[in-house]
Amino acid sequence: SLTDGQIAFYMKAVLDAEVQNPGRGEKFVRRNYPCTETEAFLTGGWCPFPERALDYLERRIERPVVEGEVVGERIEWKRGGRLRIWEKPSEDTSYLLGADVGSGVGASQSAIEIFAYPGYRQVAEWASEWVDSKSFARIIRVIASFFPNCIVAIEINNEGILTNATLESEYPFLYRWKYFSSKQQPPTKRFGWQTTQETKSLMVSHMCTLLAQDPPEIKIRSPQLIAQMRTFQEVGERIFRPAPDCLNDLNMASMIACVCIFLEYARYGLGPVYQEKHVEPDYRAGHIDNWRPGDNLFSPLDTWTLI
Repeated sequence: SLTDGQIAFYMKAVLDAEVQNPGRGEKFVRRNYPCTETEAFLTGGWCPFPERALDYLERRIERPVVEGEVVGERIEWKRGGRLRIWEKPSEDTSYLLGADVGSGVGASQSAIEIFAYPGYRQVAEWASEWVDSKSFARIIRVIASFFPNCIVAIEINNEGILTNATLESEYPFLYRWKYFSSKQQPPTKRFGWQTTQETKSLMVSHMCTLLAQDPPEIKIRSPQLIAQMRTFQEVGERIFRPAPDCLNDLNMASMIACVCIFLEYARYGLGPVYQEKHVEPDYRAGHIDNWRPGDNLFSPLDTWTLI
């Protein structure tokens, strides 16, 4: 526990830093006087996201309703699986899956984040450091098919080109590149999400807008995602990258999903699920009928439920 003198020192440091760095005083102090393991990595820049919003969301973290693994063409439900789901899929909700494709050799993660609209609610997450680009396409397809009419937006930088090309002939709802300047122009014929310095600024700005509301307009349930958001840094004028030795793949996948929700739905004022319904293919074998949030999907002895 801290003494009164230590608390007074910290508060004075925050006030002094705010005078010298208006609007960033608390971030400056967290970087120089870290109180957690995450803050200890904040050495090279500033987190662009509002710290108070991240604190607010972190206090409201929820356990997944169910966890599982993608095995072949189906989902096998088991506790501790890499797939984490927080909400029952609904035919009356629009879903958008953002995917960041890693190298598959342990250097970076391939990550999936699914958000629901309206509400920008995080409903599912998956990540692994050991999956190749084509196998990742199959995993995306199986997970996306669990959520009705889920649009898939894959980052098509580097390894993502192969993942996106594989899905073009296997999954009906791929994100089509949109014009940012005008909502009157039709979508292009290009599939996927291209991350550049310009589009990354758009992604970060949109996420900051969602977080700046009181309370935040976005609902994040994953502690792993919040941890990566905290170590995401602005190191120059609109130049963003993760802190040294920190992962950033869940954060990128979430920003892709949320900005594509804005471009696909929110800026048009569209309600949920405006595209035509499709016949669910056989590879959606992992779907569970009559599933309600809080239901136990493991064993009769397991009492783990939604918090």
